[in-house]
Amino acid sequence: LAVVRGVIKTFPDRGVVLVSKDINMRIKATALGIPAEDYLSDKVLDDTDLLYSGKLALPSDFWQRHADNLESWQDDGATHYRFITEKPECFVINQCLSIDGDPNFMAMVTAIEEKAVTVRLLKDYRNRAKIWGIQARNAEQNMALNLLMDPDIDFVSILGQAGTGKTLMTLAAALTQTLDERRFSEIIVTRATVSVGEDIGFLPGTEEEKMAPWMGALEDNLEVLQRTDESLGGEWGRQA
Repeated sequence: LAVVRGVIKTFPDRGVVLVSKDINMRIKATALGIPAEDYLSDKVLDDTDLLYSGKLALPSDFWQRHADNLESWQDDGATHYRFITEKPECFVINQCLSIDGDPNFMAMVTAIEEKAVTVRLLKDYRNRAKIWGIQARNAEQNMALNLLMDPDIDFVSILGQAGTGKTLMTLAAALTQTLDERRFSEIIVTRATVSVGEDIGFLPGTEEEKMAPWMGALEDNLEVLQRTDESLGGEWGRQA
């Protein structure tokens, strides 16, 4: 505390804050008129609005603003756009973009330059295109399916409320890329075993029986995907 007070006197024009995990230290600092706060970097955010959303809504007049500096071309069956911007720092690689008032425009940032940004139009899984018989119900699900099916993206993190299709879309993309496209050789599923009752080690039965309560949601989604594959005449659906 003496050191902090000395720093405050030495640099009166700067904001000096004592950061400590010791609550007693913070109470003493507050009593002495020293600003104090907890160390927050090791805490989980309570407000999900502060997390990176992975998407950005462009203004409705985006096309009018960039009509004079817009480039477009086709590559590997996809449409690409490159536009000039004064704020490239507002964009992030693999960030999904939409335009206010245009439900059909969805793109992903593929390159960021000093004064320009390149985007690629996303495939629309809301109409004819399907992933293992699954279609997107809204723009966010369509963005998620495009990210999951992109071979250049190694890790996708999806956050949403229960029942928004996170597990179903992930399994559909995994089955498609493993059994149809042969991009992967196996699917590994893991889940945090947060106990409500007895710890998993005290439950009776085999390993599979112990894990059954946690794997129920996964098995329910697999049953849905099995039915869609059977309806499409898929080999996996007939064998399952």
